[in-house]
Amino acid sequence: MMTRTAPVTLLLFAAVPAMFASNMAIARWFDGRIPPMTLASLRWLIAGAILTIIIGRARPSLQVLARNAGLLAVLTVLGGVLSVAPQYAAATRTEAGHIALIFATSPLMVSFIERLVWNRGLSAPVLAGSVLAFAGIADVVSRGAPETLLALRFNPGDLLALAAAMAWAGYTALTRRADSGLYPMVQLWVLALGSGVALLPAAGAEVVAGHLPEITVATVLGVVALATVAGVGAYCAYGALIGRIGAARAAMSMYLVPLWTLAFGALFLNEPVQPYHLSAIALVLAGLGVSNLHLSRPVEARA
Repeated sequence: MMTRTAPVTLLLFAAVPAMFASNMAIARWFDGRIPPMTLASLRWLIAGAILTIIIGRARPSLQVLARNAGLLAVLTVLGGVLSVAPQYAAATRTEAGHIALIFATSPLMVSFIERLVWNRGLSAPVLAGSVLAFAGIADVVSRGAPETLLALRFNPGDLLALAAAMAWAGYTALTRRADSGLYPMVQLWVLALGSGVALLPAAGAEVVAGHLPEITVATVLGVVALATVAGVGAYCAYGALIGRIGAARAAMSMYLVPLWTLAFGALFLNEPVQPYHLSAIALVLAGLGVSNLHLSRPVEARA
C-alpha cells in the first residue's frame, strides 16, 4: 500500500499503462496497412530523432558507446527489436487485448529469468502468483476453450505476442542487473536509433516482397503517435513514476495495461470484451497481486 499518495503520482500510475496500451491498440488499428517491420522501424527512428533533440549535448562520446557496445547491442535486440516487431506482427493476427494480457505476465517471466540466470531465489508468493497468472494466459490463448491447448491449436498472433513478451522480460531482467553507465534517457536514445536501423533490412525486405506501406494522413499520424505517446512519452512518464515511488511499485502500474487495452479495443476497434477476457484478467491480476505481497509495506510518495 502507498500512503500520502500525491495526485500527480496517481495520475502517472494511471497514465503510464494507458500510454503503453496505446502501442498495442494503435498497432492493431493499422491492421497491416503498414507492414510490421516497417512500422517498428519507423516508430523507433522517429522516437530516436525526438530523443536526439531532447538529450542535446548529453549525447555520449564514441568511446563511451564503444565500451558498452556489447551490452547496448543485446539490450537493443531484446528491448527494441524482438519485443516490438513480433508484437506488431501479432497485431495483424490477434486482438490487442490478447497481446496486452500476454505481456502482463512479463514481470513473472523476469522472476524466472533471474532465478535461472542469476540464481535469485523464488519466494512462495511469486510461485503461487505465477500459477494464477499463467492460468490466465492459458485462458486467453485458448480463448476460453482448454481443449484448444490439448489439441495444440494456437493463434499464431498469440504465439508472436508471447515471444515478444519473453524478449521484453529478458530486456527488463538485464537492465536490472547490468549497468551501461548511461543515463536512462540516453540509453533509450541508443536503443531507439539502434532498433530503427537494425530493422531497416527487414523493412526493405517487406517492400521488395510487395508489402508497401499505405501512406495517408491517418497512417502518418498513427506512426507519429506510436513514436511520441507509446515511445518517448510512455518511457519518460514511467521514469518519473519510478522516481516518485520506486521501481518495484512503479512496475505494478503495468498490470493495468490489459484493462486499458481492452477498453481501447472496445471503444475504438470494435473488439468486444468476451467472458474469457474477464476471467483471464482476474487470474492475471490475482497472480500478480499474490506475487507482490512482499511489496505491501507502506512507503511515502513524493508530493
